Amino acid sequence: MRADHSDYAVCAIASRHYCARPELYQEAMKYARLAAGSCLIGGQKSIEAVQAYILLSLYPVPARRWEDDRSFMYLGLAIRLVFPRLLGAT
Repeated sequence: MRADHSDYAVCAIASRHYCARPELYQEAMKYARLAAGSCLIGGQKSIEAVQAYILLSLYPVPARRWEDDRSFMYLGLAIRLVFPRLLGAT
């Protein structure tokens, strides 16, 4: 069974509160963002990708400066992916 993009995002977000290995969160988020980027480049438009983008926008990696926070881009990508589905559902 192959893991979906939303699975990577959920595991990465959950690892944020795993006290036994605090370094796991940064590494897991790296792979979640990599999976989200490969989904965007690969053109796979699925509900799982929309879920992953929304999760990554709601639970971003803490940034030192507001300018370094890119979570708004994930929300924009989720909206762009789901919008054609909403138009086609009339």
